[in-house]
Amino acid sequence: MGADDDFLVVGAYPPVGTYDECTTVEDRPRALKSIPKTPPPRKDAVYGAGGPLLKLWKKAK
Repeated sequence: MGADDDFLVVGAYPPVGTYDECTTVEDRPRALKSIPKTPPPRKDAVYGAGGPLLKLWKKAK
């Protein structure tokens, strides 16, 4: 497995909790089921409580 020199992944994690990191192609079906169930964060990680993330976050139907 490899990546180009210009490939970058950034992750942000809350100070407490468990993290469901999917790192292989075999994890994909489980990830597709769990992603829509992810609750919105309390605030936008970049812009704070008034940031656009909370308005853009879509709830699972």
